[in-house]
Amino acid sequence: MRFKVVVSCFILTKNNMRFIFAFAALLLVGNFISAREGMWLPQLLKNLNETEMRSMGMQISAEDIYSVNNGSIKDAVLQFGGGCTGELISDRGLLVTNHHCGFSQIQSLSTIEKNYLKDGYWSTTDQDEIPCPGLAVTFVREIKDVSKIILENIDEKTSEANRTALIKIKSDSLEKAMSDKKSIKAFVRSFFAGNEYYLFITEVYKDIRFVGAPPQAVGKFGGETDNWVWPRHSADFSLFRIYVDKNNKSTDYSIDNIPYTPKRSLEINMGGIKENDFAMIYGFPGRTNEFVTSPALELYLNQTDPDRVSIREKRLNVWRQEMHDNDTIRLQYAAKFSSLANYYKKWTGEMMGLRRFKVIEVKQEYEKSMIALSKGKLAPVLDSIANLNREIKPLSYASDYYTESLQGIELLNLVSKFSKLIALSNTDSVKTDVLKAEIDRLKNDVRTFYKNYSAKTDKQICFEMLKLSGEKLEANDKPVALKNFRSAIDIQFQTDKLFNSFLVDTSKVFSFLSSYSKKSVKKLEKDPAVIFYKDFTALNKNLGERISGLTSRLMLLQRSYVELIRTVDTSRVFYPDANSTLRVAYGKIKSVEPADGKTYKYFTTTDGVLEKSNGTNPDYSLPDNFRKILDDKNFGRYAVNGSVPVNFLASVHSTGGNSGSPVLNAKGQLIGINFDGLWEGIMTDLYYDESYCRNISLDVRYFLFIVDKLGNEKRLIDEMKIVN
Repeated sequence: MRFKVVVSCFILTKNNMRFIFAFAALLLVGNFISAREGMWLPQLLKNLNETEMRSMGMQISAEDIYSVNNGSIKDAVLQFGGGCTGELISDRGLLVTNHHCGFSQIQSLSTIEKNYLKDGYWSTTDQDEIPCPGLAVTFVREIKDVSKIILENIDEKTSEANRTALIKIKSDSLEKAMSDKKSIKAFVRSFFAGNEYYLFITEVYKDIRFVGAPPQAVGKFGGETDNWVWPRHSADFSLFRIYVDKNNKSTDYSIDNIPYTPKRSLEINMGGIKENDFAMIYGFPGRTNEFVTSPALELYLNQTDPDRVSIREKRLNVWRQEMHDNDTIRLQYAAKFSSLANYYKKWTGEMMGLRRFKVIEVKQEYEKSMIALSKGKLAPVLDSIANLNREIKPLSYASDYYTESLQGIELLNLVSKFSKLIALSNTDSVKTDVLKAEIDRLKNDVRTFYKNYSAKTDKQICFEMLKLSGEKLEANDKPVALKNFRSAIDIQFQTDKLFNSFLVDTSKVFSFLSSYSKKSVKKLEKDPAVIFYKDFTALNKNLGERISGLTSRLMLLQRSYVELIRTVDTSRVFYPDANSTLRVAYGKIKSVEPADGKTYKYFTTTDGVLEKSNGTNPDYSLPDNFRKILDDKNFGRYAVNGSVPVNFLASVHSTGGNSGSPVLNAKGQLIGINFDGLWEGIMTDLYYDESYCRNISLDVRYFLFIVDKLGNEKRLIDEMKIVN
C-alpha cells in the first residue's frame, strides 16, 4: 500500500514542518516494514516476534523453533552445499532440497549413457545411493551475540583500517577457539552494517549421497518460460542422505558409514492448506539490501541491473543455440545455463518492480522523514553517501563488464587455475614436493573443468564478449588487446589468437603437467591466453583497489546511516539484511492481485500440468510414463477433488539461498518446499511490499505423489513421518 500525507489549511512553520516529517515517517514505516516483512534471527524470536506470530495462528513456541539445549526445528534445517537450504524428513538422515539446488550434483554424476538429469534417478536400496564428492551440508548448533567482545575498544575515533584489522583479529580468535579440526566450524558475521556481530557455531557433514530426483522435465517443468512466473507447476525437489560413522559423527566418505540419526526431523503434513493459513520459512537467505539508500537504488536501477542483464543475454543466446544443437553440450552446460539465466531473469523483474512501485521516490521520502526525526543529523551522512555513489558509478560500470563479460570467457577462468603454479615456479626457494603437490591439485582441478567445457562454444562466447567490452569500456579500462579494435576482423583475429592457447586441448595440458619442471613455466608465460589474462588481471586489480577505497568510506557512512535510523525510528522493529546465515520469515498462504483485473489464485494443480503440456513449448514436455499417470488419474491418497495440488503462494519474505527451505505450518510441520518468487514482486532484495511480494513453493502432496507414483519409492515414503 502506498501512503500519502494530505495537509490542508495548515500554516507551515519550522516546528510543525518537523512534526509533518515525523508523522510521515510513521506512515512510511508501514510501507517499508510491515511486521510480517523480514528475515529474523531465530534466537531473537522470543523477544521480537513470538507474540505476533502467535496472533497470526502459530501454535508452537519460539523455543520449539530455536533451542540450544533441546532438539528444535533448527536441527532439521541445513545449508546445502554453499548456497541453498535443505531439511531432514526422516530419522535416517534423508534430506530434501530443490531440484535446482541438487542440479549441479546430479549433472556431475550423469553421463550420456546414464543421464540422471534427463531421466531422473531413484535408488532402490541404501547401497544404490550415490556418493557426491565435494558436497557438504551444515547445521547451525548455536548463535551467540559477540558484539561487546568484537567492538570493545573500538569507537568513532578508530580509523576504518584499524577497525577492520581489530575486528578480524578478534573474529579469528573466537572462530579458532570455538572450532575443532573435525566437523565443528565457527564463524563471526556482521549485522546492521557492522553495528552488531554474532558467532555461529556449526557442524559440517561431508558424506552426502544422492538418493533420487524426478526427470528434469518434471523437476524443472516450465523451464525458463515459467521461471519467476505464476501459475507454476514445478516438482522442484531432489533427495539426498547424510552418512556418518558408527558413532553418528561426521566423517569422510567410507563404504562402512551409516545413515545419520538427527536430533530432529520434520513431520510432513498432508492435511492441505487454505487461504490465510500461517506459513513460516526457515533457511539460509543469501543477500538482501533493505537498508539501501536512494542514490544506491538509482545505481541499481539505471546502470547495474540493465548492464548485467544485457551482457548475460548475449552469453545465454550463444549457450542456448549450442545446447539445442548438441546433446553433449546440453549436458555439459545445463547447470551453468540454469545458474546464469536465473539472475538474468531476476534482475529483469527487479527493474520492473522498482519502477512500478516508484521505490526511489518512496525511499527519498523516507530519508527526508528520518532527517527530520534525527534533527538534521542524517542529512550530511546521506549527502556524503550520494557523493560517493557518484564516484563509484564509472568504476562499478567497468567492474560489471569485467565480471559479466570478460570473466564470462571460460578460458580465462581456466588460466586463473594456473596462477599459483606460475608463482611457485618463479620462486627460487620453492621445494620440489610443494611444486608436485600443486601440479597434482591442478590436474584434479582442470579435469573437473574439462568435463563441462566446450572450446567451440567458449570461442563463440569469447568473440561476443571481446566485441562487447571493446565497444563499451573506456580506453583506460581496456586490456591492451582490445584497444585497437576497428572491425569484426580485429575481434576475430584476437579471438583466434586467444584460442591458439594449448590450454584448450585437454591432452596437451595433461602431457604438459605430467612432464612439468620449473623451466616449463616459460611455455605458460608465452601462451596468448596467459598473456591476455595477466594484462586483464592487472587492470582488474587496479580497478578493485580504486573501488575498495571508496567502498571503505561508504561502509563507514552506511554504518552511521543504519545506526541513526535505528535510533530515531522507534516505531520500527528492525531486522538485519540477509547474509547467508540462518533466518526465519513468516506470513500467510495468500492469493494476489498483481495488476488491474488480474488475480492469481494461491494454488495450482496437476490439471494445469496437463493443460500446459500440449506439445507447443519444449519447456512443457512430459515423460511418457508420467503423462500416463496423470492421464489415468493414478493419484491415490494424494488426490484432492480429482487432481493433486502442485505449487502454492505465500506472503513470506524470501530470496536466493532460501531455495529448498522448508515451508512450515502453524504446528511446525512441513507443508511445502520453497523454490521461487513471484515476478511481479521480485524486487524483495531491495524493497518489500506485502501486497505483491509472494514466494512460490512446492506442495508436499505433489512431492510425495511423485516419490510414490513416479519413483515407486515406497521405502522412502515409509521412513517419512507423514500426518494428516
